[in-house]
Amino acid sequence: MISKQNLKNKLEKLELLIDKTQPDESDKEDLFQQHQIDNCDNIRYVDNLKNQQNLTLDEREHLIYIMRTSNKVWKMRNKMLDGDWNLEDIKLDEMEKELRNLLPNNKIGAIKHYRQVMIDEFGKQVSLRDSKERIDNLSREMTYEQGLIINH
Repeated sequence: MISKQNLKNKLEKLELLIDKTQPDESDKEDLFQQHQIDNCDNIRYVDNLKNQQNLTLDEREHLIYIMRTSNKVWKMRNKMLDGDWNLEDIKLDEMEKELRNLLPNNKIGAIKHYRQVMIDEFGKQVSLRDSKERIDNLSREMTYEQGLIINH
């Protein structure tokens, strides 16, 4: 397993990249973007680990989650730095994170949220059928990520 200090150094490097790729103007509703908040939370979590030699299964799983999501943000933010990523991509990514927080317990809420965000943020009317399909696909993806293959 990666050392606590090495992991913290990488998260701090990610923090610098996030700061460098922040839009000049913040959203009217949110002063901080979700990537900033999540990364600060991840750094705090790593700082608060007591004994890295005797991690619980939950702690190990959470560290793996931190590394996977940090890789995703790292790739996205580097694309932004290179000019290959735009604000719409960030909003889509943030919406996916919100949807993941609603799933699997609130599938109907996730469908409603998806439709509303698509209207509010992108001006796109998405049918109920297409919304359900998108949420079902995301739910399946989450299931595979967790290593649980369940037939729907």
